[in-house]
Amino acid sequence: MEYQTITVTGAANVSTITFNRPDKLNALNDQMAEDLIEAMTYLSKDKETRVIVLTGAGSAFSAGADLQETFMKPALDKKPSRVMSGWPEEICSIFRRINKPIIAAINGAAVGFGCAVCLTCDIRIAARSARMGFGFVRMGIVPGDGATYYLPRLVGMGKACELVFTSRIIDADEAEKIGLVNRVVDDKELKTATHELAQKLVEAPPLAIQWAKQALYQSLDSSFAAQLRFETIGQTACFATEDFIEAVKSFLEKRPAVYQGK
Repeated sequence: MEYQTITVTGAANVSTITFNRPDKLNALNDQMAEDLIEAMTYLSKDKETRVIVLTGAGSAFSAGADLQETFMKPALDKKPSRVMSGWPEEICSIFRRINKPIIAAINGAAVGFGCAVCLTCDIRIAARSARMGFGFVRMGIVPGDGATYYLPRLVGMGKACELVFTSRIIDADEAEKIGLVNRVVDDKELKTATHELAQKLVEAPPLAIQWAKQALYQSLDSSFAAQLRFETIGQTACFATEDFIEAVKSFLEKRPAVYQGK
């Protein structure tokens, strides 16, 4: 499929979405929001895609919302931007619904929306050049794009308040130290490290991954008893799959497993 502001490529069951407005540091505008939602919706249903990678073209992951299109132009035209009237909620919702692993490969600046959308991904690998921050308050608005939900759960309430209230930009090493990203690698190794991780996830049984992802995120809003019940349901469902039989057989036969997602 063709998009105006992103590219989508696929190989070996991994699909990569690349923000592609490098002249604007991949800032989010209405068209990019629309393209992103359409691509994620398609990949969520694509049987060939087992893992999704999100990254940016050029020197930045995403510098946030396009200020001229998102704030200045709508204000001058006295018309609300679609980005500010529904797209953020829709983007966050679809990221949460997708039952496939999503990896953010963070190259360069990831600020505002760019940082928040990283939090909606399941795993974050940052290049050493990455810089991350939540500049919403500095612009006189409350953080959006799911930032106030995910950030305290990742770094704790105190650190979340500090980062949001000050709009401070942090480097990759600090992001790793506080738990905002999983791992930091040299810039030249970002693509390789992301690909290696994606392949490990591709080789895992996809149905078990789907159930596990749902269980983990459901636990954020679930009671202990309800979570135990969901785990039981998930395990029972997995026991009935061909992938479970393959896992047991490959273990006993001391060979690599080949999972079909059945």
